[in-house]
Amino acid sequence: MKPARTFLDLVVRQKALEQRRAGILPADRSETRAGRPRSFFALRPKKSAFCNLPSAIFLCLLFISTLTSSLLAAEPTAEEKAQRAKQAEEIFARAREARKMKVVVFGSSVAWGQGAENNHGWAARLAQVIEPRGWTLVNKSVPGDNTVKLLARFHTAVLPEKPQVVILALSLANEGLVRQPDPEAIFFRYRENMRKLVQLCRQNGIVPIVTGVYVHGAYTPQQYQYAKNMNCELDSWSVATVDFMGAVDDGAGHWGEGLFKDPGHPNDAGHEALFRAFPPSILDCLIAEAPRPLRLARSALTIPPHAREQKEGGGLSYQPRDPLRSYTLAVEALLDTNAPGTIMVAGGNVIELAPGGKLSVKTGAGKPLAADKPLPKNKAAHLSLVHSAPQKKSTLLVDGKEVLFWQDDSEPPQFFALAGPGVPACGEYRHAALYRVALRPDQVSQIASGLVLKSGLEIFSALDDAGVAVGTILNNQAPTEAAWVVHGKF
Repeated sequence: MKPARTFLDLVVRQKALEQRRAGILPADRSETRAGRPRSFFALRPKKSAFCNLPSAIFLCLLFISTLTSSLLAAEPTAEEKAQRAKQAEEIFARAREARKMKVVVFGSSVAWGQGAENNHGWAARLAQVIEPRGWTLVNKSVPGDNTVKLLARFHTAVLPEKPQVVILALSLANEGLVRQPDPEAIFFRYRENMRKLVQLCRQNGIVPIVTGVYVHGAYTPQQYQYAKNMNCELDSWSVATVDFMGAVDDGAGHWGEGLFKDPGHPNDAGHEALFRAFPPSILDCLIAEAPRPLRLARSALTIPPHAREQKEGGGLSYQPRDPLRSYTLAVEALLDTNAPGTIMVAGGNVIELAPGGKLSVKTGAGKPLAADKPLPKNKAAHLSLVHSAPQKKSTLLVDGKEVLFWQDDSEPPQFFALAGPGVPACGEYRHAALYRVALRPDQVSQIASGLVLKSGLEIFSALDDAGVAVGTILNNQAPTEAAWVVHGKF
């Protein structure tokens, strides 16, 4: 739970180490000679004509003067701060240039940008965001391609680029789900060929990312079910996945209102929605560390009754750098039904525990809502707030079951919180998660039963009380730079 060392610290330390090795800086005193630590006394110069009493007194006075000057140094001016910030940015720029990281997008027409103005689709938008991070994106997608064609041209299209990451972005429609009479055969062929593409990436030292299959304007209920099943299959693999369906689904397997150019392709707004489902920091995180299994824990973060009396309130907060058009905020909590307060906040939507243990909602439009039944006493409940931008709808679910819903076309929230801000609902909070997409009811039921879905996951933290203090950055098990921050005292 300790804040990670900053990237700038690592750059400065590496530079100092290189200069010591080159003889520009003196060796660190912690270095050893002949297998023994070098002590302070071992560093004393040999006696000479300069090592007399007056020289020693002069050196002591010089040391005291330097120390006093540093202690009494004035606060850096705005100009000095700006200069330091500029120097730091130059260091970052040189570090990014030195990395020369590359990602290849390998898919079909939607990945190529079809449907967007000037083909500036989700991949082109992603390229603009990751370029300042030191990444170059090369798009090797071809309209009409499927898993068979990608396997055939992997060695000629991908390997010459020598990428660190490959994004595999295909659909079941191109595989033949819409027009072929045997959907089960299409399902198995897509699954097995996608597995081969992932293996090809790893055999060549490339990190794979797989985008989930998305919707189609002509899907039947049966075809929609196959697409959902495929995404469940992909989510179970030990590979990073991105949930595209949850960003554009109207709830029936078709494009949301105003998000499509034709049955098979999104328009500008649809491409923007797909882009927003992709956490840009996932590239850096996957290069730094391989995907880890997401683990549940029995621990909990306790919000005691005295937290209600503090001005700061209690709980956690998160301000996304990249806006979330759709989202799912979820937490498991054992709440004190006699201590009402705020459970969770997403932009203008505030979920509260009312007197008597009933849930209430203050919507972004200012409309209050209240659930019919109270939460069970002395029993943990899984609470989920789901917002679907394509459906312009927000839903509150308890243990996977819908208890409230309301029409919601508000702007993407700039702030998320749990157990606050303000007067928090007291109790034990555990397993706090935030997704970049709207999970379907069946998916919410899965996470309520203890299954952690990783597609579209922005933050997943198993909460506990250890080392919690104001400003603490909690550990995030999802492969992104996002994190919950403690914003109150307990």
